[in-house]
Amino acid sequence: MRIFGKVFLVLVAALFLLPVTHQSSFGATKATLNIGWIPYGRDLGFFTALEKGYFKAAGLDVKIIRGYGGSKSAQDLGAGIADMAGCDTASLVLARGRGVPIKMAFMQ
Repeated sequence: MRIFGKVFLVLVAALFLLPVTHQSSFGATKATLNIGWIPYGRDLGFFTALEKGYFKAAGLDVKIIRGYGGSKSAQDLGAGIADMAGCDTASLVLARGRGVPIKMAFMQ
């Protein structure tokens, strides 16, 4: 039961990270999610939401991409390659120290 609570919180936080104001005639808001590393159990909620259409119901067109570690994910986030990314706090702090303009929104 504990994992489902975490998955739910991650999904809710992900929805608040993107600027969704309303459904327009142009379609859903496109967003890229870098999961930080190879997919594993922690990422189940993201893939479930994509498969079951939860993102689309919220007006999001989410593309999930594989990450290559927290440091690379932080760089990709700062460069605009990804809109959301899974990276650890240490990688975020180091990236901020190098001038990458990113912020942490939630911890998993």
